[in-house]
Amino acid sequence: MICVGMNAAMCALALTLCAPVLAESANVSGQSDSTKTSGQFLAGESGFSSQWGSGWIDLATPTDFAAGDHLRLKIGGTSNKIVVRLLQKGISPESSTGMLGGAITVPGNRVVEVALDTDRKGIIQISVHGGPNPWGKFPLGGNNGPATLETAELIVAPVSADSAKVGGQVDSTKASVQFLAGETGSSSRWGSGWLDLATPTNFAKGDRLRLQIGGTANKILVRLLAKGISPETSAGMLGGAITVPENRVVEVALDTDRKGIIQISVHGGPNPWGKFPLGGDNGPATIETAGLIRR
Repeated sequence: MICVGMNAAMCALALTLCAPVLAESANVSGQSDSTKTSGQFLAGESGFSSQWGSGWIDLATPTDFAAGDHLRLKIGGTSNKIVVRLLQKGISPESSTGMLGGAITVPGNRVVEVALDTDRKGIIQISVHGGPNPWGKFPLGGNNGPATLETAELIVAPVSADSAKVGGQVDSTKASVQFLAGETGSSSRWGSGWLDLATPTNFAKGDRLRLQIGGTANKILVRLLAKGISPETSAGMLGGAITVPENRVVEVALDTDRKGIIQISVHGGPNPWGKFPLGGDNGPATIETAGLIRR
């Protein structure tokens, strides 16, 4: 803060009164961000839906975001919790595809900051979703109010060590990630979630998949479903059980070519297909985003 036209006493008082606000505006999901940097405001047209309790900014041009970028969002409305989505060109806004993690608690200053752990290309809209249960998939609380999006800033920042974890280990050779487009779904009955890929995709030996895992599963299985194979089978599994780290980002390497893949799925619960015991208390898993790393 710069004191203009104030004497020393008035300036000191103003700084004292403003200090809590300035400190709070650096909060990231309620935590103080000591490395707060200036952001670039993103231009676009804002809108909202009172029916769905959501708000958005339609970006002026399709925009590419990189892993490690941060978005600082000023949230309007009365929601205490929100979910955030980046909508890619060609994806229906009716779907929940493109979510950034899970529920975020809105702090007192109503500024939240979210970090991208994968590249997101061709983004045409940033949206925030309040209300009791967006898409019937994200229970935020029966009394949760609506959310609007007042401003969005892009902060190009270095990736934290935690966001580069692979199965709980830091990946010092972190490479660029290509976000995979498609339609997400989940089954509460089976404790599984999936991404139906927009087009059948060929993966090569040595490719890596970086998956953002939702739900409460501590352990998961990952499957690549090829065209023509029934999703009722366990065919296409990638190795065995994987422990989900604290940041809920797992990375799996392909040891063979996988051609004509139409779906990536993750499986939690106690014992998928009755063949893979993961523990009686293991919760369900969903897949929020999938990125391809091709070295």
